[in-house]
Amino acid sequence: MNRIISLLIIIAFIGCKKENVIDNSACNNMATIDNWLTISFKTNYTIQVPPDYKGLGMGGFEGNTFSKFSNDTTIVLDYGYCNGLFCNDFGDTLQSTIPLSISVRDNSNNLITLDKMQKFCQNTEITGILYYTNNNISSNKLYWNSRLYLLDYGLFKQAMQIRFPAKELETVNEIIGTIKPFIR
Repeated sequence: MNRIISLLIIIAFIGCKKENVIDNSACNNMATIDNWLTISFKTNYTIQVPPDYKGLGMGGFEGNTFSKFSNDTTIVLDYGYCNGLFCNDFGDTLQSTIPLSISVRDNSNNLITLDKMQKFCQNTEITGILYYTNNNISSNKLYWNSRLYLLDYGLFKQAMQIRFPAKELETVNEIIGTIKPFIR
């Protein structure tokens, strides 16, 4: 009888295991910003950036890449998910359970844990997740290395890398909040 009770307690604890999932509380809303430029971001997406931003934007011959940066280069937005033959619009896909943090490699192949998160919502649906950290990344400046994942056809896919100082988080959130899919 004690074994049965112990087994039931163990099953109850396993069944109550808290998953590593996010909810949509404290979500940045997707919105258009007047006087900002609307440009192509991916094959089926647009983004808005402040008018003084420089860089090609979306380009590429064998698939898309993207690069935009602030006039003083404190904010850098880019992606290029390329192999030897083609560039894809998206990089890696998150697993079915959305983690509270992710680990990525920087340009020097160092492992970095992105342990902070910003969520982006359209109505009540989470459509984007920005993972970032405030670790000292490069050039003796405090930059938050980050990865943006967008919901695309039901999966969160890596959409962009963003480098920015802590004081520019609000601007980065505004830029991400302008990303819109073309009507499909």
